[in-house]
Amino acid sequence: MKEKALLVIDVQHGFMQQGAEIVVPRIRDLVGAWPEDDIFYLCYRNYPGSFFSKNLDWTECMTGEAVAIVPDVYKKGRPVFEHYGYKPPEGAMQALRQYQSVHICGVDTDACLMAAVFALWDAEIRPVVLEHYCASSGGPHFHQVAVDLMLRQFGTGCIVRGQVAG
Repeated sequence: MKEKALLVIDVQHGFMQQGAEIVVPRIRDLVGAWPEDDIFYLCYRNYPGSFFSKNLDWTECMTGEAVAIVPDVYKKGRPVFEHYGYKPPEGAMQALRQYQSVHICGVDTDACLMAAVFALWDAEIRPVVLEHYCASSGGPHFHQVAVDLMLRQFGTGCIVRGQVAG
């Protein structure tokens, strides 16, 4: 079993709002220092008639630039798993099962990122949130609330504050 993976969640143009873009250079540097074979990406894609569009009247991130991963953070050739809800798709979970822990960065801390932490925990894979490399397109308040909830649910070992090395 490998030691640790890096999961980069939804660093897409459509989520670069309310200050979330602050994590792009941080994640770029983190990805540059991380062993290439141990990096995975999630990319959210909405679609007409989705639960999001029907229940939240949210029709963003369906096509084009909004769905595209910000190029600065993408390591060419690494797998990108599209997902259509909050949690990671089964293909991503299968790939991550070969690791003792999964270090997580990206956007939105209060949505898909937190859902990934729950999914990894339930799959008995240790999630490690790299807080300095996470943000919310809803703004800093929602990011902090999500971090506080994860601290409560998963303990202090689940959150790493400040910069880290790959």
